[in-house]
Amino acid sequence: MESGMGLETAQRTGNQSFLDSFGFARPKVLVIGCGGAGGNSVHRLHRMGIHGARTVVVNTDAVHLDSIQADRKLLIGRGVTHGMGAGGRPEIGERCAEISEQELRNQIGDADLTF
Repeated sequence: MESGMGLETAQRTGNQSFLDSFGFARPKVLVIGCGGAGGNSVHRLHRMGIHGARTVVVNTDAVHLDSIQADRKLLIGRGVTHGMGAGGRPEIGERCAEISEQELRNQIGDADLTF
């Protein structure tokens, strides 16, 4: 690695990425989809082959979670909705998220960038 006047350059070798050539760690990127629409968006990204990001879907509807692809799926609010969904009522979804707050925090805790 060379430096001068505040600029640094690095030589890349083989399949080494630009970040790797400077010794930077790869950022941990997380894409979260919430509810039906968010789940569908993450499912589509996952099927397209999103690289470099972990995908997580959060929903109160167990059937919808079963029908999508993601790296991790979280069913929240089991005691409230019994896995049957919030019925389009945002206050129910909000309550389920509040109940599952710690589990949700555990999922995003180590991410450097979350969408």
